[in-house]
Amino acid sequence: MANKAYIVGAKRSPIGRFLGGFSRMTAPQIGAQVAKALLDGLKVDRALIDDVQIGMVLQAGAGQNPARQVALAAGCPTSVSACTVNKVCGSGLQTVMYADTAIRAGDVDVVLAGGIESMSQTPFLVREMRGGQKYGSVKLVDSLEFDGLINIYDNAIMGAIGDETAAKCGATRAQQDEFAATSQQRAAAAISNGWFADEITPIETRPGKAPITTDECVRPETTADALGMLKAVFSERGTVTAGNASQLADGAAMTLIASDAGLKKLNAKPMARIVAHATTGRDPREVFLTPIDANRL
Repeated sequence: MANKAYIVGAKRSPIGRFLGGFSRMTAPQIGAQVAKALLDGLKVDRALIDDVQIGMVLQAGAGQNPARQVALAAGCPTSVSACTVNKVCGSGLQTVMYADTAIRAGDVDVVLAGGIESMSQTPFLVREMRGGQKYGSVKLVDSLEFDGLINIYDNAIMGAIGDETAAKCGATRAQQDEFAATSQQRAAAAISNGWFADEITPIETRPGKAPITTDECVRPETTADALGMLKAVFSERGTVTAGNASQLADGAAMTLIASDAGLKKLNAKPMARIVAHATTGRDPREVFLTPIDANRL
């Protein structure tokens, strides 16, 4: 019988606005503070951690193996293995799935799993400079766009694919604006009522400055009517706008996953048990429909 995997604890940073409060921090620096807060709060002996799996999409300029940076900065011993995972938007969730799989197989008992990202820190690339540019201008490539927001197979930007997906599924502009406005209002209510307080780790950005304690991207004044006045960004008849699309942002989230044996070692009670997981693939132009397939497995 396969071992069971449990979520022992979870923490996240506030979501930092693009070029906002976290803009001077690398993604591993943000993630390390969250990981340390999670492990300290659970009173985890770092020597009990068998593996660290951290998801990160935009790795250019972040330094070797960002997961290893997080692990060591959070106090894990050098003997603990760490791996950085890139499955684009599914990177962080993939680390939890890996932890579940490894625990079921009996390979590990305790895994630190999570995701980190800094869109603000992504560099511009100059491909021609490695061999030298003898004459003429060189082109800067935005790694934020190239590594994260462009379909490498046909150069379609994710927003345009969002327009295509909405049209294919019959999701109207009004429905998207209403959903986005409701999301903003719910986030604002959650902050106002303190519902995020237990999950958020205050992040120290630099000495002498107050830590960031709340999400920077929430716009509580947002209404569907106001969003309806915005122009589509990616095509004239599109439905994706700057108001109803996901924002560019910085942040990190961490979980501690354990087996039954791991729970005993940690002397911990679980928050939840991972019952199952699934992942699927489709044509790259149908990327936003893959969660539907996974949920049906």
